[in-house]
Amino acid sequence: MSPAEVAEAVGGLALIAVVLADVFRSVVLPRPSPRTLRFGPWIGILAMRGVLRWTRRWPAARRHDLLGALGPLLLVLELLIWVAMLILGFGLILDGLRDSMKPAGGLGDAAYVAVSALLTLGLPSGFEANGPARTVVGIAALAGLGVVTLTVTFLLAIQGGLTQREALVLRLRARTGARPSGLAILVAHARLGDEHPPALVEFFGEWEAWSSAVLLTHRAFPILCYFRSTDADCEWLAALGAVLDAAALLAALGAEGTTEHATLCHRVGARLVADLARQFKLRPSWNPELDEPAFRAAAARLRAAGFGARVDPEASWQRFSDLRSRHAPPLGALCDRFAIEPPRWGAA
Repeated sequence: MSPAEVAEAVGGLALIAVVLADVFRSVVLPRPSPRTLRFGPWIGILAMRGVLRWTRRWPAARRHDLLGALGPLLLVLELLIWVAMLILGFGLILDGLRDSMKPAGGLGDAAYVAVSALLTLGLPSGFEANGPARTVVGIAALAGLGVVTLTVTFLLAIQGGLTQREALVLRLRARTGARPSGLAILVAHARLGDEHPPALVEFFGEWEAWSSAVLLTHRAFPILCYFRSTDADCEWLAALGAVLDAAALLAALGAEGTTEHATLCHRVGARLVADLARQFKLRPSWNPELDEPAFRAAAARLRAAGFGARVDPEASWQRFSDLRSRHAPPLGALCDRFAIEPPRWGAA
C-alpha cells in the first residue's frame, strides 16, 4: 500500500470509530455524554437556531407546525448521517485496499461495495474481495446489521418516551383548559369538588413520578426535547412549569396534608429542569413575572377555596419566592431554547 492508501484507510477507520461511538452514546448509554465528536447535538443546535431565525416573522400557527416537525426531522437526519458516514468510512478503507479488490476501481466503486456490505446484500455482481478487503466487507456487514438493530431500538425508545411524557400533559390540559398555570391548577381542583388532600396528594404524586421518568428518558435521549406536544396551548415544559408553580404555592401556604407531597414534587421537577438546562449548556434566565401583591391576591383566593393554613403572609411570600427561584430560571432558559411560551403562574 502506498502512503496515500494507508492515510485513506486510516481516515476511514477513524470515521467509522466516531460514528459507532456516537451510536453507542446516543442509543445504548443511558446517561448524558459530552457533545465532542457527536453529530446529533450539533445538528439540533444549528437547526434550532436556523429555524427560529428563519421563522421569526411567521404567523404563530405556521411556526408551530414547522417546530412540531423539527424533532422527527432531526431524528431522521441523524440516522441518515450515521449511515452516510459509515458508507464513506468503509468506502475509504476499501479504496485504500484497492489492490485486494477486483476490479480495482476508485472511491465510487468502493462506496458501492460498502453500501452492499452494510445492507448485508453481499458483494455486487462482478466484484471480488480478497485478503484484508474480505475481512473489511465482513465487518461492514456486521456493522450494518448492528446499526439497523440499534436504530429500531432507538426509535422504539423515542416513541415510548414521547408517549409517556404526553399522556399526563393531555390530562392536565383537559382539567385546566388552555395554557395551564399554577393558580389555575389549584382553582380547577376546587371547582371540581375534589377533596383537597387526597386529590392533590395523588396529583403531585403522579407529577413527581412523571418528572423522574422524563428526567431519565430526556437525559438519555436529548432529541426528545425537540419533540413538541400535540397541543400548542399546553406544551410539556409549560405544563411542568405550571405544576411546579402550583407545588410552590401550596408549600408556601402550608396547605394541610399536601405540603410534603407538593415539596417532593417540586424538588424532583426542579432537578429535571436544572439538569436539562445544564445538559444543553443553557444559562438560566429569570422570569420577571413575580410580584408580592399578585401573590397575596392569589394566596387569598386559594385560602378562600380551602387551601392553606394560617401562615404569616411575609413568610409565605419568602417561601414562594425561594421555591420559584429554584425552577423558574432554568425553565425559562429551556423555554427560550425550544421556543415555548412559559406559564404565567398567577393566571386562572
